[in-house]
Amino acid sequence: MGDEDVIRRRLLIDGDGTGDDRRLNVLLKTFIKWCNTTNEIPSESQVILDRMLSQLCQSECALARSQLVARAAEAEVNNYKRLSASVEQRLLSAREGITATLEELAQAKVVRKQRVRYDALASVISAQPDRRETAKCLAGLKAELRALEETREMLDSKLDVRRKQFHVLVSTIHQLQGMLEEGGGTIGQSNGRSSCSTPKMGGEEASSEKRGQKRRRKRRDGKRSHRNRGEDEEEDEEEEDEEEEEEPEDVNAMIDISLDAFEDEEYDMEKKSGDVASPMEVDKSDSNAVLS
Repeated sequence: MGDEDVIRRRLLIDGDGTGDDRRLNVLLKTFIKWCNTTNEIPSESQVILDRMLSQLCQSECALARSQLVARAAEAEVNNYKRLSASVEQRLLSAREGITATLEELAQAKVVRKQRVRYDALASVISAQPDRRETAKCLAGLKAELRALEETREMLDSKLDVRRKQFHVLVSTIHQLQGMLEEGGGTIGQSNGRSSCSTPKMGGEEASSEKRGQKRRRKRRDGKRSHRNRGEDEEEDEEEEDEEEEEEPEDVNAMIDISLDAFEDEEYDMEKKSGDVASPMEVDKSDSNAVLS
């Protein structure tokens, strides 16, 4: 038997350490000695018996006390078990409450974040104008943009017309310069010829004006009959070819032909744009511009 077993047994027997083990050993030795004694005085034997009885009573009292202490300890153990179970249950409920609270906290954070975003978006939206006003402004801007595009197209077309007119005018000027260079050696003869050919030039101007009126009348008739744009362009090209084939005899006839070409191109462009002016007014304004 080891030392630990001996100590454990002594503690179990001794109880609270008040000498119960020693008392039992003394009682056992006294009882054995009292039983083995034969020649003994009755008075002494009675004293020994009373002493053993008192020791036995003390042992019984210690036993009863130990039993009471054991019962109390067992009751305390049971009480502690109940308390431990209740504490564990409270801990579980507290943990569940903490988990629920954490979830509510996370949800509250999300709600707060969304509320902040909502306030920011509301402030930005409130700073912007109303949708109806924006739609009206947008419609007005689109209409203005369409008008500006139409104006740009009209100006581009007019610019093309002016460019063509300028090209025709430059070509006419070059032809006139060539004619003047060719006839530079006969200045005196040309002066005499110009003095005698004034009525002829007047007749040629009248004939060119008649031709211009006929062409304008044809164009007006063509407009009334709703000819398509391709036919108009073909007729304009034919007229330009005819005018190019004509060889002007003098400066006034060439100017009349160039003015007729200007008038034809301007009339076509104005007809496309929808704003057609009277051919006579165009003829007068172009003739005044060229002669000036």
